[in-house]
Amino acid sequence: MRGTGVLLQMASLWVGPAGAADFFEDPRALCAFLAGSGMKAQLEWSQPQPGGPYFCKYADQFSSSTAVVRGGSASIDLQTGEVSLSLVVQAWSLTRREAADVFVPFVTEFYRAQGQEVPRPIVDLIGAGKGAERRLGSYTATVTPPDLWENQRALGLTFTARATPAALSEVRRGPTAEEKGRTAAVKQKLAERCLAAIADSGQPAQRAALREAATQLSASRYLFEYKDTAGGTFSCQVCDESDPKVNCGIMGATLSYTPEGGAAKTLPAELDRKCVFHLQDKLKPDDDGQFIDHSLVRRIRVSPAHTESRWVYRLDLDGREFRCVIRKSDGSFRLEGRGSGDWTPLAGGVVF
Repeated sequence: MRGTGVLLQMASLWVGPAGAADFFEDPRALCAFLAGSGMKAQLEWSQPQPGGPYFCKYADQFSSSTAVVRGGSASIDLQTGEVSLSLVVQAWSLTRREAADVFVPFVTEFYRAQGQEVPRPIVDLIGAGKGAERRLGSYTATVTPPDLWENQRALGLTFTARATPAALSEVRRGPTAEEKGRTAAVKQKLAERCLAAIADSGQPAQRAALREAATQLSASRYLFEYKDTAGGTFSCQVCDESDPKVNCGIMGATLSYTPEGGAAKTLPAELDRKCVFHLQDKLKPDDDGQFIDHSLVRRIRVSPAHTESRWVYRLDLDGREFRCVIRKSDGSFRLEGRGSGDWTPLAGGVVF
């Protein structure tokens, strides 16, 4: 059994550095470990719901050729007083044994970062192929049940323990003034983008009269809702796609307006960013493994050249010419590149 051989080999690997972080004592150290492993934040360490757990969640990005995606999370639940640490791989085109061959090095690094070897009971759990749990000193390890593999192709481990008094005390104190300041700055930055999009959307609105409600959806992603004096509501979902640490997925805000008692309609918003997103998506390698190539995006220069019936954005990348043409009537677009004097289609669809 090839998977079993890998498991046994990994069980005897080198022990990590002395004084390494204990993820149960400091769950945020696991957040840093996941970020250092190349994952993007789906949620940075925070308490999304008042009274709910503090947690972070990270995952790999992927491409059309990606076979396995890793993910992980850490949490402290003030209601139960428990710490929960989770690691998972999702493998679409592999057997469970092949997925285990990927998962074991991930688990090994998890223990190594804490200055430990992988305990033999953990090796047995991963290789068992069925849901089970083991008690190892102060914590319990539980493997994902078979139906999660069958239905979602996910293989994972969850570790739970009692939170230390120091860890509980820290989360009860809440975020520091510096952390609050960073969060507020990102929120304000994104709100300003939404208000600018509303002003440019063509839907009448008086900024001073709009009443804002904000919901954080994930790391650096917010849903802003603005009530106007007529009883209608603007809904704007936006993410800080300039931050390479977080998982935005796309570029540009999505904006809609719902009149009181009426149906929602989609409005144009940040079309230049959306054109840049489609261009970089077309130019980066298919197996790139990231949704946004930030270094590529920074090199794209955008110049508007609108007509009466179309929004037109001229895009320059290192002297290469492209253009993004969006019909105002229905939001359909085409992305083209210039070669030998002619425009060649690269992509198309609906941009809003």
